[in-house]
Amino acid sequence: MAVREHVIGVDFSGARDAGKYVWLAEGRVRNGVLTLDSCCPARALAGGGVAHDIAMAALVDRLRRARSAVAGLDFPFSLPARFLGHDDWTRFVAGFAAFYPTAELFRAALNRAAGGKEPKRRTDIAARTPFGAWNLRMYRQTRSGIAGVLAPLVRNDDVRVAPMQAMHGEKTILVETCPASLLKAERLYVSYKGPGEGPRAARDGILGALIARNLLHMPAKSLRTLLLDNAGGDALDAVLAAICAMRASAAPAALLPADETDRLEAKVYF
Repeated sequence: MAVREHVIGVDFSGARDAGKYVWLAEGRVRNGVLTLDSCCPARALAGGGVAHDIAMAALVDRLRRARSAVAGLDFPFSLPARFLGHDDWTRFVAGFAAFYPTAELFRAALNRAAGGKEPKRRTDIAARTPFGAWNLRMYRQTRSGIAGVLAPLVRNDDVRVAPMQAMHGEKTILVETCPASLLKAERLYVSYKGPGEGPRAARDGILGALIARNLLHMPAKSLRTLLLDNAGGDALDAVLAAICAMRASAAPAALLPADETDRLEAKVYF
């Protein structure tokens, strides 16, 4: 399978006004380095808007229309295997929305099943992700991402989701990413979200380090200003997700499952 030149990074949100907080960064890989072409919130996509369902539909449409790309999205693609209720990930995704009609019911059901605990997947431990799939700060993202993004794309066979599905030469590949895991691996994990000069300087430092380490070409002035001025860090996180996706595509063997746990629990790429 050829390395994907077109890369998309998605900083995800399950908020009611997700269109303000879901950001997409798109670019091309040239000589192993990401060249950033665009970065925008979901509300700016074709058909996009601020409301959650409108933002999800616009994101799904953008991923559906992409061809031969690799896209990194930063929400859990699965649960610990013992909580799936299926021995097949595709069936789990297909039935997820009906089984968990709301994010609140999803969190409540998993809390009951796990006895109030929040066990992580094997890949969460390896990648040092901050939260489990139904943590208070994550459960809306998990429910929205699986039900609102993965399910329609998988149901219509628009994409391939690594490492659970067999790759296809022309279909866009979706990979689960975690910007925090990338920053930890690169020893760049600092506080960078929020208004003020301190967080902005931290974003500038992260951006400079990514450029110095040949992970990212210097963005155009307007894009660089956008990445630094976006106080929530969502724009920068979308770029980090894109770099994670680029790295995943550069190692095609990693897109294949190592064992049954990978096939069920998914894998965080960073």
